[in-house]
Amino acid sequence: TMLPTLHNCDMSEADCKTTFRPLTELKYCPESLASRAQNDTRRKCHYMDHLSAGQTTGDDNLMLTSRARMLWQKSDESCDPTAQNGYTCKKTFRTEKNMDFYVAD
Repeated sequence: TMLPTLHNCDMSEADCKTTFRPLTELKYCPESLASRAQNDTRRKCHYMDHLSAGQTTGDDNLMLTSRARMLWQKSDESCDPTAQNGYTCKKTFRTEKNMDFYVAD
């Protein structure tokens, strides 16, 4: 298992629990109890499991996510290829909201 687990249990077991550090101990999360440096950038933190945070890149390599951006998007209704616009579309979606966050622990 790639997650920090209590007693090194297997996460596929129903009673297995993680041992992630609390957000208060992570200096890059806003909940951190650590003193702030002058240029300290703290972002919302999310816990992710090994399936969400990592992906293999081939040849036994693993890439882990440490910072991410979520985008809330909707289809752009103005994208309607017709003869009047030369059957083109300038934008297929519009971003309504975005959020940057760090992966906790």
